[in-house]
Amino acid sequence: MGLFDFLKKPKLTEEQRQAKEFLSMLDTSTATFSGGDGMSPETAVVVKGVSMLSGPMAELNYLGKKYGKVNVDWVVESQGTRTNAQGKPLDVVRLKFKDGRKILFHFEISAFFEES
Repeated sequence: MGLFDFLKKPKLTEEQRQAKEFLSMLDTSTATFSGGDGMSPETAVVVKGVSMLSGPMAELNYLGKKYGKVNVDWVVESQGTRTNAQGKPLDVVRLKFKDGRKILFHFEISAFFEES
């Protein structure tokens, strides 16, 4: 055993490697948002840097930063997918605020389907 062997990372078992890979698919820290204000299909917020697994959580994080705490200031009343006029997939989220207002928020999610 060498003097600095304690600094070497231990080899992962196949099960540990698979678990690590799965957890990385849930990571939302790589999410980026661009585009419009999300109030219509034409002004959808474009989400990139996430997978089909982590994308919905990234969307909720984005909405939380914009509108406040989920299940306190607002709730997700419904969510569904559709396509915009250019054929790109959208996540459409219906939010209901504690004051009773409702809005539809649009995310363009074509990057969810790209291979990473």
